Amino acid sequence: MSRKLLLAVCLLVLSSAVCATTYTIGEAFGLPDGASLFDINNSGQAAGLLMGADGRSHAMRWSLQGDYVDLGQGYGVDINNAGQVLVQNPTSSFISNLDGTILDLRSVIAGQIYPQRMNDLGWVAGYMLYSAGRYRGFVWSMEAGTVVLPIPTGDATGFAMDVNNLGQVVGYSLNSGQSYARPFIWSSGTGLVALPSAPDATYSMPLRLNDVGQIIGSGSGYLGYRSVLWNPDGTVSDLGFGEAADLNNAGQVLMREYPGSYVLNPDGSRAELPAPDGAMGIMAYGINDQGVVVGKSILNTGVVRATIWEPLPDVQVVVITAVIDVQPNTINLKSKGYVACFVELPADGPIVEDIEFDSLRLGGVAPARGEGGFGDYDGDGIPDLMVRFSREALRSVLQPGSCLITLTGSFVNGDELTGEDTVKVIAGGK
Repeated sequence: MSRKLLLAVCLLVLSSAVCATTYTIGEAFGLPDGASLFDINNSGQAAGLLMGADGRSHAMRWSLQGDYVDLGQGYGVDINNAGQVLVQNPTSSFISNLDGTILDLRSVIAGQIYPQRMNDLGWVAGYMLYSAGRYRGFVWSMEAGTVVLPIPTGDATGFAMDVNNLGQVVGYSLNSGQSYARPFIWSSGTGLVALPSAPDATYSMPLRLNDVGQIIGSGSGYLGYRSVLWNPDGTVSDLGFGEAADLNNAGQVLMREYPGSYVLNPDGSRAELPAPDGAMGIMAYGINDQGVVVGKSILNTGVVRATIWEPLPDVQVVVITAVIDVQPNTINLKSKGYVACFVELPADGPIVEDIEFDSLRLGGVAPARGEGGFGDYDGDGIPDLMVRFSREALRSVLQPGSCLITLTGSFVNGDELTGEDTVKVIAGGK
């Protein structure tokens, strides 16, 4: 190959690996049509709702084995790792224990209450009617009873939305005119601590928090609605227009953006949740620490089915960086015939015979049929692959001047190939 190509070998990055998470979809076995799953714990038990024989929504506990228990009227909105289900219904709310016993929250918390979430110890966070038209957040535990959370000076009402296993509670407060919402975190040790507002947001409303200090919620204002992530270092990350639904201790954020849903991973990658055949949309609600997601699918017929998504093992895709040499180095756009691309792989990597010829693309252009061969075209003792591409096909991707062009492809084992070269392009004539 050319002197330029030999120099490039010294700077070659041999390969890199990219991990991609993909999900498989399945129906929640044993549940009738009309059921939905709202949360799942680390043992594979889930909480949700189904239509009871009385035609009303009933809370239920379901397991991956396909068993479920009807818990009576209401919605099973949360399940902890002890198997306790938090049930909301229009007249009362209760905790259903795994042994079948019930704790009526009205018997331990006075007033009109709206419980939202609970932790693995059975602590419950929510809000209560405090005075006419005003609310206050609370956290209840068997040990401490009901603790009514303070609100910042100047605000009129407050809401607690979640409690983690460290006893931290997140929520927000509103002023009397409800012209802003201020986020907070509370614990018995620190008291009420203000969180930073979401960027350019008048309303910043936390929704969920995990045990490592991450919080998800929303921000809205003159720039519209955004989902956000409060990081332990005090920064706030923009998660986009989707609705942040849940957060696990691995830092994965479950997002809804109907008709789809997806998982945002800590590395910034996005794993789409597949929809079943015949579905017009899916809605995901809960994710556990193993990344298992539960929700529902809405079929084209209007039927709703409880759905579960399980992550497949991470697939490691190896990307091999090749040295390529495009000849001629100066390409006349008016000329006909072929452009040759010589491909040389790292000496300690795969061999050129393992390249899938039909997968190769130079600037997105496929090789001319049958135009290629193996050899040592530069005489350096390393085998090369020579591939020819039609000049006419390349005209749509080449612009006059100095042009960086990329070769992509794959190997028979699924690894990927990439390489770059710079050529001079002239519009025509001499």
